[in-house]
Amino acid sequence: RGRCPALVLKTIDRNMDVLKGTRNGGIWYVDRRNLDEEKKQGFVPTAAEPVLRAGSIGMYTSTVARELGLCNLIKESRQDVAAAYRLMPGSLREDPLKGSNPVAWKITVKGPINGAAKETLERTFSQLIGRHKANVLILQLECGGGETQAASDLAKVIRNLKDDKQENPIVTVAYVTEQARDTAAFLAFACSEIVMDRRAKLGDFERLIQERPKYRDSIYEMLRELIRDQGYPPLLARAMLFKETAVFRVRNIRGEVVERRLIEGAVDGNKWIAEQQIKAADQWWSLDAALARELGVAALVVDGPPSEALPRIYAHYGLKDPVREAEQDWLSQLAAFLRDPRVSVILIMVGIAGLVLELKIPGVSLPGVVSAICFVLYFWAQSQLAGHLTMLAVLLFILGLILIGLEVFVLPGFGVTGISGIVLVVVSLALATLVKKPETTAEWLDFGATISTVGLALAGALVGGLTLAWYLPHIPYVNRLVLRPPVEQAAHDLVESDADRGKSKLLGAIGVAVTELRPAGKVKFGDDFVDVVAEGVFVVPGTKVQVIEIEGNRVVVKEVL
Repeated sequence: RGRCPALVLKTIDRNMDVLKGTRNGGIWYVDRRNLDEEKKQGFVPTAAEPVLRAGSIGMYTSTVARELGLCNLIKESRQDVAAAYRLMPGSLREDPLKGSNPVAWKITVKGPINGAAKETLERTFSQLIGRHKANVLILQLECGGGETQAASDLAKVIRNLKDDKQENPIVTVAYVTEQARDTAAFLAFACSEIVMDRRAKLGDFERLIQERPKYRDSIYEMLRELIRDQGYPPLLARAMLFKETAVFRVRNIRGEVVERRLIEGAVDGNKWIAEQQIKAADQWWSLDAALARELGVAALVVDGPPSEALPRIYAHYGLKDPVREAEQDWLSQLAAFLRDPRVSVILIMVGIAGLVLELKIPGVSLPGVVSAICFVLYFWAQSQLAGHLTMLAVLLFILGLILIGLEVFVLPGFGVTGISGIVLVVVSLALATLVKKPETTAEWLDFGATISTVGLALAGALVGGLTLAWYLPHIPYVNRLVLRPPVEQAAHDLVESDADRGKSKLLGAIGVAVTELRPAGKVKFGDDFVDVVAEGVFVVPGTKVQVIEIEGNRVVVKEVL
């Protein structure tokens, strides 16, 4: 097929000397051992020394292979190869399933891409691959916003997904819907292939960059690396994130093969012909479905709602319709429920009220247990968003409780220590709801609103707890759970102490049994009647007895002979 056999055989024959020459007007390479035979066929050596010496097998880099005529083109990606040979950009793809039957599941991704979403999706991937042996995952993207770092980390997880034996990669298909925006691009580009709704766009980073301009370069590096590694034009990342960038689609002027690529800025008229301006300078840009299909980014463009588009996607990839859909696991549902602002306020109020009750009415224990459970659930649910900030919030919360405890039990009055403790508790509860440090005015206002909400919840909990602590001892049946107040207990102990002191004077006294002692009965000492216990024998009424022992309320007597 036009290749020199000697160059190919050199890759397995280390004893071959390869000579360079010409034949039929073109460059040709031969095995020195066959030189005489090759000369008869018109080969003329151009040098006596071999270009490839005996002693090692031939191993050719792309550049060397191009020089030797073993390859015609050197391209950076599959899309470039397809464009060079006028093929559909998405037509060059391998079969990662290696002929095995597809086991497909669909996952709908909604809401912001943050730590909670990343943890939920990782848990879903693990369950589908490990338990259900899934090897094809279709991600229906209806998400956006959140944190670019979390989106980038999740993209790495998606790219590295492997089957349950950790041998073959998982086929991932991103179905980009009209609702997907900004951070959804990370998830889309991480997938094996991209399918787009006709009205969908990839990018739309304008709001995110305007809110966090100093993070633009780091976002660009993460997105550019991802796009490049997935074989797409890296310049797409710059076009999405840099408003001032102008991008053109150009075609080469010279060369046997037509080559198209994207370039930034002015077009060199000596090398390229501008076919289309993809993006004008000084405007925000997103990759729409039509252009994504033309550039080979999108393998398929669909139209209509998901109920109509999904069957077409399944048919395109040879999947049986309907494909099973993964539901959110109960742990993620519980965390999402507990993160609801209304539920969070209830947890805070019940937790603080429980602490107040435990301090005001010691010995009950139940309010303390309920309080601990409420705060554990609160901090656990918030930790799904950003674990490092939640750990700081937990430490501040504990420090605040310690300061309040010192003010109440150790230091007299109520001053700086107690106020500092209350402030730390309020700030820690608000801090636990943050994903990152507030930077924009809107984020600081949101944080201030959260602190106000927590403060009001804390005040309401204190009032409710103190009110409940006041009325609880007077509620029938419930008051049996409450220890008697110290004053009442002291008075009771005082009365008992007086009685005990009166009985202690009877030790050695002699009285007369007024009832039968069997062995318990009554004995008269002067004008007083006392309950006694006889020592071991039956005593008839009228018998004289003597007190020989007193143990608390127990008076022991024996018969006097």
